[in-house]
Amino acid sequence: MTESKVPDGLRYTKSHEWVRVDGDSVTVGITDHAQGELTDIVFVDLPAAGKTFAAGATVLTLESVKTVADVYAPAAGSLVEANAELKNHPELVNQDPYGRGWLFRLRPSGPLPDGDLLDPAGYRALLGPRGVGRYFPSNFGGRRSRNARIPSVRSLVPNVWPADSPSR
Repeated sequence: MTESKVPDGLRYTKSHEWVRVDGDSVTVGITDHAQGELTDIVFVDLPAAGKTFAAGATVLTLESVKTVADVYAPAAGSLVEANAELKNHPELVNQDPYGRGWLFRLRPSGPLPDGDLLDPAGYRALLGPRGVGRYFPSNFGGRRSRNARIPSVRSLVPNVWPADSPSR
């Protein structure tokens, strides 16, 4: 596995979203690590602007060839917009997760919960020394896609568990 990109200037969640402050709103997407684990994203269920969300609530879902994953609000607030380009081009989430593949903009109803957001060094530490991390669909809100087979944990991150450890 290759090391995931973790750009400076962003904050990160433990559920593998990135957050960028843009004036009075925040732009949110999934990390390079998350898109790599989800593999090819084939559909993005975009919410309508103006909808309000509690911190940690599911804002939208991503469907990949192997799972469906929830993406969460990093703070309570109202949806400014979802990235409409993803309706016809969901692959942008894989191709450019920190650029054209952004997911939504949220106007927080209060300050961002800094204690819940990681700086780049903290997110790299979460991923582990090789940047391959402890990501599995279940901690990203994942569930089985209609046409997918969930791979074993060992096949996703083969060097994390010894061969004689029990499968999940």
